[in-house]
Amino acid sequence: MARANKFYVQVDGAKELDRDLELMGDGAAAVLDAAVIAGGRIALQKAKQYARSRIKNGTGNLERNIIIKPVIRRAGHSGKKRRIERGSVSIGVSRAGKKGDANNAYYGSFVELGTKYQTAKKFMRDAVDWNRGKIARAVVDKFKSIMRG
Repeated sequence: MARANKFYVQVDGAKELDRDLELMGDGAAAVLDAAVIAGGRIALQKAKQYARSRIKNGTGNLERNIIIKPVIRRAGHSGKKRRIERGSVSIGVSRAGKKGDANNAYYGSFVELGTKYQTAKKFMRDAVDWNRGKIARAVVDKFKSIMRG
């Protein structure tokens, strides 16, 4: 059974920065979220571009279904409580709808990781690895633009 692989880009000092922003006042933590989303959009755009270029004669379904969303953590003993993880976004392939629907690209992990019959076409991993500088620059630029006001 294939399992989707998750990739994380961590900003060193993000937790401390989040704490400092919280101390600055209401809404300051949203600055961190906006900056992380700006970086995430670069990775999202590149993942879609790489998916398009690596799947020859594709329908475009995989590219359309690469999405960005906040990371939600489960908490509590039962795991029913949920909270949004500050300073984190997840970029992945949507599995909404039924298999075969236009909003479901269930096969994204097979393309990314490969199978016994097909080699991996790492569109997600490469989107992050090859664009780390652009992602970091987008995060910093967003911080600067928000702080300048």
